[in-house]
Amino acid sequence: MKTHPFHTDNANAFLEQLIEFSKGLEFFILLDSNKHARSKQSAFNKGLHLDSYDWLAAFYPKRILVLENPLGAFDLLSKFHQNTWLVGYLSYTLKADTEKVADNKPNTQDFAAMEFAEPGCIIYAQGDSLVMLYEEKVVPSPQDLISGIEGIQVPVEAVNGKVEVIPRITKEEYIQQVNSLKQHIQLGDIYEANFCMEFSAEGASINPYNTYKRLTAASPMPFSAFVKTGGNYVMCASPERFAKKVGSMVYSQPIKGTAPRAANGAQDKANAESLIASEKERAENVMIVDLVRNDLGRTARVGTVKVDELFGVYHFPKVHHMISTVSAEVAEGIGFAEVIKKLSLWAA
Repeated sequence: MKTHPFHTDNANAFLEQLIEFSKGLEFFILLDSNKHARSKQSAFNKGLHLDSYDWLAAFYPKRILVLENPLGAFDLLSKFHQNTWLVGYLSYTLKADTEKVADNKPNTQDFAAMEFAEPGCIIYAQGDSLVMLYEEKVVPSPQDLISGIEGIQVPVEAVNGKVEVIPRITKEEYIQQVNSLKQHIQLGDIYEANFCMEFSAEGASINPYNTYKRLTAASPMPFSAFVKTGGNYVMCASPERFAKKVGSMVYSQPIKGTAPRAANGAQDKANAESLIASEKERAENVMIVDLVRNDLGRTARVGTVKVDELFGVYHFPKVHHMISTVSAEVAEGIGFAEVIKKLSLWAA
């Protein structure tokens, strides 16, 4: 891909125009680190952020891999890669390809098990620097594309009415399933369970573009994402890094442990200190760290798995989070798809 650095007078406005531009696209993925959401290094953490971009947008796909069947999906992804840029998503149904666990949950959102694309155009921001990576066959004139985006008027859109969000299971079913999990733990069948429940608003009508901008304004998290594939959208504002590969090194930063922020500085500090001192939160954090160490070890060079930071407390607009950092050097001959497959066990 060719490289075209460029300048814009207002990077924030350009990003909004780029989101507006995506309305005319069938495929568009924006990854936004919301640089202001990251705290500086403090007495509570080492500042291990590992950020590469303020934001990155990818579109104009040259090739797309859409897999409805999770079985064998990671092998197909590895073959699809061809040492190129890929952007996409992984769904929870892929657990059938990692642990051979049957998935009997209904696919209410009609997403594929996995979808990745090789983009023909990427625009990213690093501080005041903006860069376009592009294929000439896809973008004959990068400056014309930039000028077109800069010329877009971003409308002030009305906020949708109230949307009623309801749980997929009842309170009674929830309690019953929790008791069942507790029984399995007591019997020694399992030692950890990440029990989640789905909330939905079926039949609701929202503007995904406006909703995403409101979401990141209210919760500017370092792993925000806006994904558009055909008629499906994903809006994400997450504080947690699943994995990042830098050269032969892979880093994972799981989160366990949360405390509220306080307007009063002394109380805010006390909340952070209380989080660090919590036996319960530290125990949960150690448990997820051990799980990540185990999963990274499946594809790591022997002896390279280490915990770079344990119990680091990072500060976000609404909460303090306890984040640990685990790293490993990938063994020779192991591709990124295999690393994701083995590491995805702790996320599933």
